[in-house]
Amino acid sequence: MADPQNDKELIDALVRHTGKTPSDIARIAGLTLSTLTRPLNYPVKHRLSIPTLAKLRAAFPDFPGFGAEPDLPV
Repeated sequence: MADPQNDKELIDALVRHTGKTPSDIARIAGLTLSTLTRPLNYPVKHRLSIPTLAKLRAAFPDFPGFGAEPDLPV
């Protein structure tokens, strides 16, 4: 993902995939509600953090929108 707009698209796709609200998704993933609702409702200049994306991946492992995990050195 190259810009904050892609975070909004990712959240929208996750909402469609799960049938849940962004607030529900945040609760399930153990995130503060504004982590997912703010990018949807307001222009933001920051990105979803790597720990946030990791929590979303762990909570919704069947969501295809995450793509392949990067192959990072140990």
